[in-house]
Amino acid sequence: MIFKIIPFFTLFLLLGCTHLPDDKALIKNTNIPSTFAHQNVLDSLGNTINNAKDFKETFFILFPIPELHSLIDEALKNNTNLLTLESKIKQAASNIKINAASILPSISAGANYNYSDRNFKNVQISYNQNALNSSLSLNWEIDIFGKLSSLYKASKQSYLAAKDSLQSAQVSLIADVANYYFAILELESNLKNMQENIANLEQIAHITQTKYHLGLSDISELSSLQTNLFNTKNNILNLEYQLEQNKNALSVLLNRQNPDYKFDAPLKAMLIPKVSTLPQDTLLLRPDVQNSIHNLYSALYTKQAKKLALLPSLNLGGSLGQLLFSGNSSAGLIGQITSALSLPLLNRQGITQAYLISKEDVKQAQYTLQNTINIAIQEVNNASINLKTSNQNTINAKKNLDLALLNFQSVQTQYHQKLIDKITLLNAKNTLLSAKNSNLNAIKSQNLAIIALYRALAGQLSTNYPKDKE
Repeated sequence: MIFKIIPFFTLFLLLGCTHLPDDKALIKNTNIPSTFAHQNVLDSLGNTINNAKDFKETFFILFPIPELHSLIDEALKNNTNLLTLESKIKQAASNIKINAASILPSISAGANYNYSDRNFKNVQISYNQNALNSSLSLNWEIDIFGKLSSLYKASKQSYLAAKDSLQSAQVSLIADVANYYFAILELESNLKNMQENIANLEQIAHITQTKYHLGLSDISELSSLQTNLFNTKNNILNLEYQLEQNKNALSVLLNRQNPDYKFDAPLKAMLIPKVSTLPQDTLLLRPDVQNSIHNLYSALYTKQAKKLALLPSLNLGGSLGQLLFSGNSSAGLIGQITSALSLPLLNRQGITQAYLISKEDVKQAQYTLQNTINIAIQEVNNASINLKTSNQNTINAKKNLDLALLNFQSVQTQYHQKLIDKITLLNAKNTLLSAKNSNLNAIKSQNLAIIALYRALAGQLSTNYPKDKE
């Protein structure tokens, strides 16, 4: 007899077990490279980040700007997208409890009261004029093959996926807030420089117009100066529009109605991080990748549950009734226990199709994971080259600014010695202002490149904080 039972339990263990791919299998199946394409760039630039507890603390170390920290904290607290994702986490947690409860017996209690009048008595042989009954009923689907357990595990993976979605959104939100912040700083500084530039151009145009009336200058020179002045004024209008756009976009992220921001911190280059971790360690821990992995695990568990739904199910039922009061008899206690083994027959095609759909869900989850990995690798590679390029541009822009400053100082000295005219001085000043704007743009671009690398690595730049997952 025991040899007949062994194959049954072997089938039970095989059907009730779902194999989840481990990290090594995931790395192999998704073709994660052993090194980044531009690892030499990541190794050569920047400094090691220490003393960070998580992705937020890492960013705060990279960008030690209190007013930016305040904006990020406000966004993390009030952003509507994050609030929506937090709500979805609560829903996912409730689904875990629902699926956990389905594994346990369900018990319900009831009570009823019967009353029969004299007219009804005339046509009844026996009746209870007054009767009060109470009952307890139990129903339990015994999870002999693990179908309900698979659904429970699938809901746990969906919960973890929801948490990963939130963290991914938090990293992106921090990056977006910082991008708008530095864009606003640059635009405000550029506007101040361009307003000074316009004032200088107006002086140059006025001097040239005077010379033109004296016959010392021709109309082409004056016309060229006027055109340059009008174009610069139009550029200021464009910058003002861009500034308003960035402020409004920042307000959306902060869920704030007032876009009137006044920032005091100067725009300066920030700390470039050093990346020395392997791609497998980094990419697999990106929250969006973890989200895809947990969704894959959930799909695998769901597929298993759909497959097990084709097998027989065992249900136990029971009831316990108590006659609390009766006009004709004393109280009584009645109990009943039932069991049923059922196998889907007429609805088997529907269950089979549901299983086939779940198999396709697994394929889609695998494709999504692969696509997420591909995008992550692309983002790291792009961010690496962007950081290298922007860093060199910042160096070049600073050299150009230094030369423009030396040139202006020399011209200014010559002007005070009355060796040159004021137009030459004003042109040298505008060249310096243009170099300042170019330098500001390079600094902003380098900061945005650091932010892009931070986003691509999901904030995993610290050598201290743990990188474990639930």
